Amino acid sequence: MNFFSQLGLCSFIILQLAKKGEKFIDLPYTVKGMDVSFSGILSYIEATAAEKLKNNECTPADLCYSLQVNSICADPFFSCCIKLMNK
Repeated sequence: MNFFSQLGLCSFIILQLAKKGEKFIDLPYTVKGMDVSFSGILSYIEATAAEKLKNNECTPADLCYSLQVNSICADPFFSCCIKLMNK
């Protein structure tokens, strides 16, 4: 069962929730030399979502927002790549 199924969300509702998110949740990525790997981001959310929601660390909207920002806008990942280029 994936993160969205756990919350009982469909794609339209996920996009609407992402608009209401206010808190950005840091998501993991790996850097080895000049190679960047973004695999594991959804697995991380799936593994930690229930705990974060239970402890009131974030809302479902915050999780959707963080995933949307990371996957669609790619600003944090773009910043990561720029930092690598500066090394």
